[in-house]
This record gives sequence, C-alpha cells and structure tokens, in this order.
Amino acid sequence: MGDILEKHFLTNRRRGKREITLTDKFDVQVKHTKSHKKRTRVRKRRMKGDGFVFALSGAHGVGKTTIYYALGRKFEDNPNIKLFPERYRAKPPVPFGSKNKQVAFRSEIHYSQQMILRNKDVKRFIANHRQHIAILDRTYLSTVVYSRALGLPKIDLDLIEDTLNSIEWAKEYIIYLEAQPKTIMKRIFKRGSLDQSRLEWN
Repeated sequence: MGDILEKHFLTNRRRGKREITLTDKFDVQVKHTKSHKKRTRVRKRRMKGDGFVFALSGAHGVGKTTIYYALGRKFEDNPNIKLFPERYRAKPPVPFGSKNKQVAFRSEIHYSQQMILRNKDVKRFIANHRQHIAILDRTYLSTVVYSRALGLPKIDLDLIEDTLNSIEWAKEYIIYLEAQPKTIMKRIFKRGSLDQSRLEWN
C-alpha cells in the first residue's frame, strides 16, 4: 500500500500538481501549488487499527473476573469498547489443572484453540472499528505458563509453543494483577468457585 501511495505522489509531483508531506501516521498535509498562489489544506485521517488491546492477567483469585465484569457493565453501551471472555465454551471437554499429564496436555490444547478463536474475533473487531479498545480476560501466553507449571513433557511443551507461535496475534498490552497469596486463597475459598466436577478433577 505504501509503495502505491508513494508512486502516486511522485507522479503528481512531477506533473506539478501537488506536493505531499506525510507528517505522521494519522495526519496528511497536502500542499496545492500554482504559479500565482499557494494554498495549503490539512486533512486529518484516522487509520484503522488506531486503538488498544488490553489483556487482564494474574493468578486465580487475584480479581481478574471481578474487574472484567465491572468494565463490561461500565462500557456496555460503547460500541468501540468490547470485552472478550477467557474462552467460549463454559465447560471444557477435559479438566484444567489435572495431575494426569495426558489430560493436562489435552486441556492446554483446548485452551489454545479457544485463544485462537478469540484472536480471530478480536482482529475482526479491530478491523471494523477505527478507535477501538478490546479488553481480554487473560492473555494467550497463559497457556504457556500453565503448561510449564503443570510439568508437561518437553515434546508437549514444544508442540503447544509452536502452535501459539504460528498465530499472528493481535498486539496486546498485559495488565498483570497482583495480590498477597493469603488474600488470593481467602477469595478462592470464599467464592466457592470450584463446582463438583472440578473438585473431582483436582
């Protein structure tokens, strides 16, 4: 695209029609030149992709979901701000955090698939909104973190990382939340978020 614009501008410059100065990513200053007078017109142009993608991250119980839903309520009427969940399937086909290495590997593959699906939606949202803000529940890098924490064999880790590296991810800024371990454990026990099936898995 840049080569086409440059060729177009150079052609017009040779013909004496106009002179173009690219001041920055969003502003284009156009100078119309004539023999008897000069006229300058400045045009502001917003480019697609002008926005931010934020990913909330941190340990279980640190407050990601609480902040995620609070932001969702605050910006629910703003079409340029959209929140994307951690995954699209409420109940995964295999349990997360299993001590069984094969089950743990399958869960991380499933999680990677969910992140890839979400990434497609995020990029579609970015393409259709010039001034966008996307807020994600967790970053796709969580898959690598959990895979390592679960002690998966190197061959499984390499497969997961190769899969993630093959994707063109939307550029994201990670907001990492922190809290004291005692506070985190207190929140987890208080909210009772582990349903019966997950208690059995773990």
